[in-house]
Amino acid sequence: MRAKELNQVIFRQLVIYYICPFAGAVLLSGGIVGFISHNFVKYSGIQAPSWSYFGLALLLFGGVYLIYFIATYHVGAKDA
Repeated sequence: MRAKELNQVIFRQLVIYYICPFAGAVLLSGGIVGFISHNFVKYSGIQAPSWSYFGLALLLFGGVYLIYFIATYHVGAKDA
């Protein structure tokens, strides 16, 4: 297998390893945030921008996760 093909295989494998847990966590936590924020507004009457906080946290975590992905791919592709 040539180095280019090996790098493509490594990239695809890392995408699966990183995207699947990230997508599952976003779906699960998004549902929880929606449920809790709806009940908070319902019982307290206070409007809070929960989705903006969730979006900001998602961006920050996604940025750190992207750095891990790039570092892992760089090391894996370098060793190939």
